[in-house]
Amino acid sequence: MVEHGRAPMLLNRRKLIGLAAAAATFGAAYYYGLHSRGTNSFMLRDSRTMMGTIVNFTILGPDRKSCEQALARTVEHMRLQGSIINTYEPDSPLSRLNRQGVLENSHPTLLKVTRMALDMARLTDGAFDPTVYPLVGLSREMKEKGSLPPQQEIDSALALVDYRKVAIEGDTIRYARPTMAMTLDGIGKGYIVDEGVRKINELGFANVCIEAGGDLMVTGTKSSGAPWTIAIRNPRPEKEKQQYIIKMKDRAIATSGDYMQSFSKDRRYHHIINPATGFSPPELASCSILAPSVARADGLATSAMVMGPDKAMALLQTLPGCEGFLIGKDLTTYTSKDFFS
Repeated sequence: MVEHGRAPMLLNRRKLIGLAAAAATFGAAYYYGLHSRGTNSFMLRDSRTMMGTIVNFTILGPDRKSCEQALARTVEHMRLQGSIINTYEPDSPLSRLNRQGVLENSHPTLLKVTRMALDMARLTDGAFDPTVYPLVGLSREMKEKGSLPPQQEIDSALALVDYRKVAIEGDTIRYARPTMAMTLDGIGKGYIVDEGVRKINELGFANVCIEAGGDLMVTGTKSSGAPWTIAIRNPRPEKEKQQYIIKMKDRAIATSGDYMQSFSKDRRYHHIINPATGFSPPELASCSILAPSVARADGLATSAMVMGPDKAMALLQTLPGCEGFLIGKDLTTYTSKDFFS
């Protein structure tokens, strides 16, 4: 069941208490706080820069020292995992694969996330495609120059986009076409958040929230025993100041939107690219997806932006544990049955 119109749960920004899923309410700058929480002893809040964004941590634990130690080990683990699958470090395994077209003895993390990306591509019939990287490069040039690249360049990049041309044989990843390249950003950031939550839970901290640029996972509860309160940013705050809120426990949410990295004032062009056309999809302003893992929510949020509301909602109805809340460019909303439940 899909409900159209306004979401039933709204909260004025001034009254919001909790964590923003789409825009970090901790602030864009580094933020740190430590507060006494009665029987839960301490709530540690910290923000770190990694994966090209601000990652916000909230950890409930017995005391200051143990929280800080757990945070340090979690951040170290997340940074290590991120260094394997990013394209910003020239010596990362993914960067070497992109240069060489083949990588033997691939790191297990690169193999795992690549498989996840290819599975998402098959699930969405190519709406999600990790080989979109050549088009991402063109979009960055467009942002710098302020103009669209020539159609010939777009066509040349499109010829390199096809997830079916990526093969995994044992621990070897191979591209079937020369100069193909992958980006795992559309699912990798979610995976790193999942890894952070897994690590800190493993260290004995059950009540946590980790958020990175609109992708987050919560486990356990807040200090009061209540579920976590999560806010989803309105993609057009200049038109409507209200935000949408949900209550979460042991679940993930990811939000993709045209406002996050816009290349034009009208938000027609942004960082999300339709692998079939080379241009940004025209229908939706934002997509928020609930899922059992952040990686899955992350991939589905990107895919939903490309697919549009009808196809995206039809797909979500077939996926256990997944719900969607989509907002069109005209602020029409599309809500799956249990998103706000």
